Amino acid sequence: MIALPWTNESAPAAVLEINRQCNIACRGCYRKLDGSFEPLERVLAELRDIRRVRKVQTISIAGGETSLHPQLEDIVAAVHRQRLRVVLFTNGLLADDAFLRRMKAAGLDVVLFHVDEGQSRPDLPARPSLEQLNALRADLAARAAAHGLDAGLSVTIYPEHADRVPALVEFIIRSPHIDFLFATHFYEPRLLLAEARAGGRPGCPPARATSNAGVRADLARVLGLEPFAYQPTSWRPAGGEPAMSWLTYLVPVVRANGSQRWLRLRSGWADTALLRLSRLLAGRYLFYCPPRGGAVLAQALANAVGRGAAREVLGLLAAWRRGARLVSKRLLFDNGPVATDQGTIACGRYCPVASPRDGKVCRVCMGDMEDVPWHRA
Repeated sequence: MIALPWTNESAPAAVLEINRQCNIACRGCYRKLDGSFEPLERVLAELRDIRRVRKVQTISIAGGETSLHPQLEDIVAAVHRQRLRVVLFTNGLLADDAFLRRMKAAGLDVVLFHVDEGQSRPDLPARPSLEQLNALRADLAARAAAHGLDAGLSVTIYPEHADRVPALVEFIIRSPHIDFLFATHFYEPRLLLAEARAGGRPGCPPARATSNAGVRADLARVLGLEPFAYQPTSWRPAGGEPAMSWLTYLVPVVRANGSQRWLRLRSGWADTALLRLSRLLAGRYLFYCPPRGGAVLAQALANAVGRGAAREVLGLLAAWRRGARLVSKRLLFDNGPVATDQGTIACGRYCPVASPRDGKVCRVCMGDMEDVPWHRA
């Protein structure tokens, strides 16, 4: 597992939060929903703020529920015209064929459908099974793929359903249309602040019950997967290692004639070298890459060189040369903010899910909380 070689200036992604409107209720929502939306001019000003401080390659558009914004198509087109990759977060309720056709024409690259157990929505029962959730996810992703969009999922990991994570990952690996996962851990903002102010003293109810450490252990035990890369938090507990703020997994898949093979990558020095080479050639680190073709091939070959696994990787590539389809599944787990024993709150050192506020790039997960005592690296 390699450390992502970013700095605050070179982190390749950021978020535009365009509205405070929604048409469903999410248990894990941290936004103050007042029905407002940012006009196009303000969104473009925030994009300029982002580009002034970061060499971004990908911009994610988030809400609220983004499909409710009256100028969404114009926002997507404006970001696309600046030669940036565009990712849209949506719950999918309004993502019919006409909507997806317009988004593709405007320049959208990826749509991430937010569908999980913590939502109250009209297209799922009150307590959906994993099968019901996955059926809706598959339908939405197939609809996006039909319009030439890459598709992924956005989910919140709730404590009572944390044991579903390996099954969700296997579902994504086997899916013909879902290539991305962005998963965050549920936490209580009010309890998080109380926990931070308590400074690690006993007796304070914990704000969270799951973590990336648990995800890593479960995916290794059930599926034999190891993280491809990680990002540390800005805080190191006394006598310990920094928490893994972000965990990323990269799973190449060869699919042919209704069957598939997938490779369990274990990253090494060659993968770091490839990341740095891509920045040298492109002038910035890559964040979103199409999940097929040359980028997947280059990553698999670099991995073969770096960990001495030529036989395994070359077997995968041989199957691809015989007419199979080579794709990659990219899985990202965001640990979210944690309370420290210094009375502060820590997140990823160079957070890719950060958004401009008052001319500065701030973490979106805590942006609506006032007077947050952040830990500084």
